[in-house]
Amino acid sequence: MSHLHFWSVEHIAYCCVNVDVGCDVLPAAGKCHSPDALTDWSPWADTCNKCGGGVKTRHRRFAADYRHCEISSRSRRMDFVDTMPCHEASMEEFVSQWSGWGACSVTCDDGYRERVRQMRPLAIECHLEFPLKETMPCSRPSCRFRT
Repeated sequence: MSHLHFWSVEHIAYCCVNVDVGCDVLPAAGKCHSPDALTDWSPWADTCNKCGGGVKTRHRRFAADYRHCEISSRSRRMDFVDTMPCHEASMEEFVSQWSGWGACSVTCDDGYRERVRQMRPLAIECHLEFPLKETMPCSRPSCRFRT
């Protein structure tokens, strides 16, 4: 008895061009959406940029017994690639916290106060630049009244 009446047009076309499959094997017709039809997900490919950004990907495909499903129009609705955004780098990964504000630069009249922070090795490796010093004005009593 022939199994041709159980096969889809896609399978017949597939087995005729792929002689190693052979048309004497009845495919798991209609089972292309079975949990067994797909392989497990591959490990995540680490394509993240350590300076921040990028996308991780992983793949899967039809299991060996379900290769005939690859030509099915249903396979176009299957998820074979999964993506996940990589972490966005935070400022703390590139520079230290600001120091406290220093004392006023003068003992009388107008001067400035400053605070600083340090560049972390990752910022240097990523060729990034950040302001490392901030100043703000400060005022002391006038020097004219000093004796």
